[in-house]
Amino acid sequence: MLHTVLKGTKAVELLKNSDKKLFFAHGRYKGDFFGNGWSWDDYNDYYQPEITELPLFDNVVLVTAKQAGEMTITPKAFNSCFSLDSTSKATKFSVQREFLTNKFHYPPVKTTANYEQQIPFKTSTGTTLTLLTDTLKKEVQLINYELPKEAKTIYSTKSDDVFRQLMLPSDNFVAEQLLLTYADKLGLELSTPKVIAAIKEKYLAELPDQPKWVDGSGLSRGNLFTPRSLIKLLDLIYKEVNNRDRLFSMLPKQEGNREL
Repeated sequence: MLHTVLKGTKAVELLKNSDKKLFFAHGRYKGDFFGNGWSWDDYNDYYQPEITELPLFDNVVLVTAKQAGEMTITPKAFNSCFSLDSTSKATKFSVQREFLTNKFHYPPVKTTANYEQQIPFKTSTGTTLTLLTDTLKKEVQLINYELPKEAKTIYSTKSDDVFRQLMLPSDNFVAEQLLLTYADKLGLELSTPKVIAAIKEKYLAELPDQPKWVDGSGLSRGNLFTPRSLIKLLDLIYKEVNNRDRLFSMLPKQEGNREL
């Protein structure tokens, strides 16, 4: 929802145009904000956004500057969370978030032209409500409510576009959240270990070696696949897609030593 690259807006438009009261039913995700085996001190790096049940804006704050000295913060709801660190001795501009809070500090150094930095924000139910309310310009309240069996799904983006965003830049955020989407579609609670176990049993039984698989993005060093299992996995994907041009359009390409 509100992904900065995919830009699917159908769900957002439905909520904006609705004349009904809006509520967020929390508590479906069963897991930590970091995956099993993730390095905690990478929390400020763009490639390690937190895992949550309703991700918004890629779960990152985007800091940009078209001209030197400027600073634009997206989402704007985080503007008040930024403060100047006058004690910093940094010679280059870079934003640092405090580990357990959404307090962002920047040095007394000007941004360069075309500056861009993504910093994962600290997720919480309160932050989700704040971002939803600010984006929709409507009050969103909290509710304890189980997902009804007759609930309908809104598809904001084409699957192939999501797969390309997953594969071409190696998007860890999409990898983790897509895995939880599969859990939902398989009728499971939003639990990474449970959906991995289900996928291994249902789809990966043909792998020659049992993989050790602990997260969606591969950030954990606990993931272990043998080379022949990887080759078999690629073969299964090739047969499943059954369209060479479609499949190859989702995969990174290399020519010699130069990546295209």
